[in-house]
Amino acid sequence: MVRPDPVRRLLRVIIVLNLGTLWLVFLMPRLEFMGAHRGLDLEQLKTTRGAPDMPNLYAETYRISQRVRSVTPESATIFLPPGDRAGSFRAPATQTLFPRRLVFGDAADFRRRLKRAKKTPQAYFVFRPGWFPEVCREKPRVRLNDQGFGLCRLDG
Repeated sequence: MVRPDPVRRLLRVIIVLNLGTLWLVFLMPRLEFMGAHRGLDLEQLKTTRGAPDMPNLYAETYRISQRVRSVTPESATIFLPPGDRAGSFRAPATQTLFPRRLVFGDAADFRRRLKRAKKTPQAYFVFRPGWFPEVCREKPRVRLNDQGFGLCRLDG
């Protein structure tokens, strides 16, 4: 009679426990997310909160970028807040607003380009609380979200 090797038994137990952990921690939250959001297109998925184990840091930024896209022409130049931190505008704006020309607030020549844009057609400025409040002070504004982000046309 052949007895199972205790080392092999231990390895099988470890493998089963690892697979169970992977299932519970990684696969289940993603399957639940996919089931709950079945039928959404890519643009709608970008604005969801994401799976519990991988939250979407850019959901609100995608909503703002999609709103900007809906009110600006493809030939527009858009001035945006700096894109240097998590949840910033850089990646979502670049993906959503193409082929518009984007100028981020952390660009070396931002102020010079902003001053020049006031004389060019189809230039827009995305503002947020405390960031260049004087630019859109006396211009018609479009509200982009509830946190104080908005848009104004520079040449109007």
